[in-house]
Amino acid sequence: MEELVEVRARDCACPGTPHPDGDVVYMLPRLPLDAGLEAAFIWETNKTNARAVFREWLTVFVRYCAKGWNLTDDVDGVQVARPFDVSALLADASLGLAVASWAGDRYTEAVTAPLGLSALPSSGTGRTGNSTSPAPASIPSSRGLRSRNGSGGKRSAVASL
Repeated sequence: MEELVEVRARDCACPGTPHPDGDVVYMLPRLPLDAGLEAAFIWETNKTNARAVFREWLTVFVRYCAKGWNLTDDVDGVQVARPFDVSALLADASLGLAVASWAGDRYTEAVTAPLGLSALPSSGTGRTGNSTSPAPASIPSSRGLRSRNGSGGKRSAVASL
């Protein structure tokens, strides 16, 4: 089995700040089949809205590929590993945004290549009719999601989605 990849999510928010290098989420190095199939289904059901597709893809990537973290809790003065909970990760933007950004950079091509996509259609003003083809646009980038505390030290630009 391949080694998990450490993704720095933010400055340490654990009690007592035991992680000088920050809170880390451990991710799979490759996208598993189930995640790829779900992403393909998302594409097939929502082709005309690139932003919605990409947002859903990022959530799928995190849900399937996040496998642990280094978070701890203080229990009677002792740092105890907090059990990993992907729903808690998905519910906390301060923890999840940098991870979602990394996942988008890492896994998007694993979905787009088998689908024969080099771009997702533009979301434009909504769904297009059968008589017109949606105008091609670049796949939205997750790079703008990184916060100052996330990997790469990039500024936050969630609005880019």
